[in-house]
Amino acid sequence: MKHGHANPGELGRILLNLIILLFFVIFSALLYLVRRPILRYTAESWIIEDPLDRADAVMVLGDDNFYADRATRGAELFREGKASVMVASGRRLRPNAGIAELMEHDLVERGVPRDKIVRFAHDADSTLEEAQALARLAKERKWHSAIVVTSNFHTRRARYIF
Repeated sequence: MKHGHANPGELGRILLNLIILLFFVIFSALLYLVRRPILRYTAESWIIEDPLDRADAVMVLGDDNFYADRATRGAELFREGKASVMVASGRRLRPNAGIAELMEHDLVERGVPRDKIVRFAHDADSTLEEAQALARLAKERKWHSAIVVTSNFHTRRARYIF
């Protein structure tokens, strides 16, 4: 082999590598261009929203979301008359404070009267444990139906658990 000249086998490998690289670049660019519809479809497949009838209570599951999205949705349901009782559910963080107190505060800020809110502090570490604790509360209060408010991406899991 002479220096400076590639043999046909090397040229073929170089050309193949360039074609693969070009394909990867074009494919990546196309994925980037259609990312929003793909992500939207994927996200929507996880979100479940059932038609809502009136219930004995609206149970807002505990969260630590800075914007209090669950409390906002729970307050909307209260204003729509879906239930006359709101449950501000949340994990205890300290002996006298926790997520339930924050949730109650957020619901009051969004127009739910304090006397319509049941603050429900618990020690649950999972959605399943929270569901079990809320089931005991519902049994004690003789509630037969409830609307469960959670984050959009947790709806599929919540439906399975509740």
